[in-house]
Amino acid sequence: MRLSEWNKALIWEAKVLIDKRYYSYDQAMNKAWDMNYKGIVQDHDVDVSELRELYWKDGLDHLERYTEEIISRYK
Repeated sequence: MRLSEWNKALIWEAKVLIDKRYYSYDQAMNKAWDMNYKGIVQDHDVDVSELRELYWKDGLDHLERYTEEIISRYK
């Protein structure tokens, strides 16, 4: 899988964890990373440190906004 595809998949999985109300966005990000780490490491086309940096930069921004959207629905 390409870097951008992994990033999208990790963000999507974190959103699912947030939607189930099991995790905050940072906990969901960590859990999604942990659940997919074996596959990420086995993907020789992906630099793990580059993906981690991208995920924590773009994913964090995306999931913070997503969490704010969820909260605003209940105000």
